[in-house]
Amino acid sequence: MPIGLRLRSLRAKIIAWSFIPTTLILVAVALVTFNAYRKTTETLLIERGHSLSRLLADRFAVELTEYTDLLNSLTRGPGLFAADPAGGQIFLERAANRLSVFDGGVILLDTAGTTVAAEPPRHEIIGQNWSNRGYFSMIVRYRSPIFTDILSDGRDGSPVIAVVVPIIGEMERLLGALVGMFLVGSPSMSAFYGDLVKIRSSLSGDTYLIDGNGYVIYHSFPDRIGVNISTLDVVRKAMEIDSGAVRTHTAESRNIVAGFSLVPNTPWRIVNEVSLAVLNTTGQGYQRFLLVLLLLGVIVPALVVSIGVGQITKPIKALIAATKRVADGDFCCPISVRSGDEIDDLARQFNQMSTQLEESYTLLERRVEERTADVRKLSHALEHGPAGVVIADENGRVEYVNDRYTQITGYTAEEAKGQDFRQKMESMPAPVAEELRETLLAGRIFRGDVITKSKSGQEVWVSISVSPLGNDAGVNTHFVIVSEDISERKKMVAELIQARLEAESANRSKSEFLANMSHEIRTPMNGILGMAHLCLQTDVNPKQSDYLKTIQASTESLLRIVNDILDFSKIEAGKLDMEEVDFNLEGVLSSLIFPKSSQVFFLFIFPP
Repeated sequence: MPIGLRLRSLRAKIIAWSFIPTTLILVAVALVTFNAYRKTTETLLIERGHSLSRLLADRFAVELTEYTDLLNSLTRGPGLFAADPAGGQIFLERAANRLSVFDGGVILLDTAGTTVAAEPPRHEIIGQNWSNRGYFSMIVRYRSPIFTDILSDGRDGSPVIAVVVPIIGEMERLLGALVGMFLVGSPSMSAFYGDLVKIRSSLSGDTYLIDGNGYVIYHSFPDRIGVNISTLDVVRKAMEIDSGAVRTHTAESRNIVAGFSLVPNTPWRIVNEVSLAVLNTTGQGYQRFLLVLLLLGVIVPALVVSIGVGQITKPIKALIAATKRVADGDFCCPISVRSGDEIDDLARQFNQMSTQLEESYTLLERRVEERTADVRKLSHALEHGPAGVVIADENGRVEYVNDRYTQITGYTAEEAKGQDFRQKMESMPAPVAEELRETLLAGRIFRGDVITKSKSGQEVWVSISVSPLGNDAGVNTHFVIVSEDISERKKMVAELIQARLEAESANRSKSEFLANMSHEIRTPMNGILGMAHLCLQTDVNPKQSDYLKTIQASTESLLRIVNDILDFSKIEAGKLDMEEVDFNLEGVLSSLIFPKSSQVFFLFIFPP
């Protein structure tokens, strides 16, 4: 790839380092500005929702006064409570056209809370006591118009909401109450729902009306009317405070702004929900404007700097080309740069470095040749030495063997490499293997004679020396095992031991023979000595006595020789005991100079 187009080139890096911070700052400013705009917009939208919900509540309250005014006007009419109990019913029937706005009907209660009339007629409830209704208690207490929550006081228990106004007589005495009812969720469009639809028609989003218990009185979606939605966040919030607005989300996870407000003089809350995406459509143009400014703020300066950086990096390209030539071994092409800046200094230093590299390269080549020759000699000695050499890693895996090792074991170098040298220890005696393990763990050299097996299974005696090799950190990384085949030496030693044992056995046999023979000889000798001694006790002539004494002396001399032979056997057996015995020197000397024959005499001369 051309240098100028590389993404990792100096030119690209300078541009990147120049504009990444700028871009980050611009993006940060844009994000901060946009977030501030969004927050401000959101705050305005929430305030708008709040104001709109209050406006809706006020408008709806104005519409509701129409119904309270209508009922109040009827309560002031004559004949509502005539002497005849049926007067109230007649009065309501005459006002039926005016009361038609109450699609749930109108009911008249007396001062005790008893139903006395209904329009349309509802004979089943006439005479019932409705004083337990909450709205009747409030009428008795406050004597002002009341709007109720959803009730089940409609015909056949249908849900209704009621507008209740008090009937005040003379002296501000409470005469009863007039109750107008609107059906909740009526399929036909009632005046009450018509007012709500008219108000909502000028709004966007969803609008609904809830009573004080969270039941829906009106909703943009009619199927939700009458449903309790008090668990929704916005409804809970609306029931806590009279008016406000919040940002929340619907069950469908749509972000919305919901404004709510208490309808004056009622327990009802009116809620208007508008999608936040719809409200933010006005900010999309501002977003595009910020994006265009951001792109212009990055692209235009980047183009300008790119052109300038191209001029700066041009001498660097020449320096890169010269560096490649030096890397290929070409030291004879110095570079020339006339930029007058730091790059010019860099070029001069490069030329000086190139000259020094050439000298160093020449010296290095000479040293490499010398070291190669030394390594070649060492390798030759290692390969063809008299001892087998094995190099294994710290796990005992063989990495190198020489020729002598292959001759000793019968394995080829390829077969030996990768073997686990520790398996060789399994054939060693347990004490030797334990000593080897402890010695190596202590970082010392192990020396010993062990038996190993060749490839053919033959046992071979070897003298081994195992040396640990450590790195600079002192951790053992390899082991060097030098082994010498001593099978012949062991065989010769065994033969010598066997020969010694055989010689010792022969010597023992000789000693035993001599001992036995000596005993055999001494027995008749003792007999001869005894008979000679007995003969000397008889009457013999001097000549016979001389003969007998000669026999006796010769026998005793022979007996001493036999005893000496026994002493030599004891000496060889290491059982000779020295003892101190008194003796007659004259007798010993006489036995020594006693002639062995009639023609031989021994003369001993002792100094004075």
